[in-house]
Amino acid sequence: MAFQENTPTFTDYAVNDRLQYVDSFLKEIDSIIDFRKLKPILNKNGIGTKNVCGVKAYDNILMFKNITLAKIL
Repeated sequence: MAFQENTPTFTDYAVNDRLQYVDSFLKEIDSIIDFRKLKPILNKNGIGTKNVCGVKAYDNILMFKNITLAKIL
C-alpha cells in the first residue's frame, strides 16, 4: 500500500476539540458521505501514489475532499 496511516498530531487534536463545540458544515458532510467507498474508485487510476522525486503523495480521499469542498464553499 502506498500510503501510511499517520498518527494524529497536536494540530489534529486542537482542530477536533474546537469543532466539537461548533456546528460545522464539514462535519455534517463527512457524516453524510461515506468517503471510504470512494477510495477504490480514486485508487483505480494509480495516479497520486508518488511524485517524480519518489516522495509519497497525499491521500486521494484527502485531495478529493479538498478539491470538491473548495468548489462548494
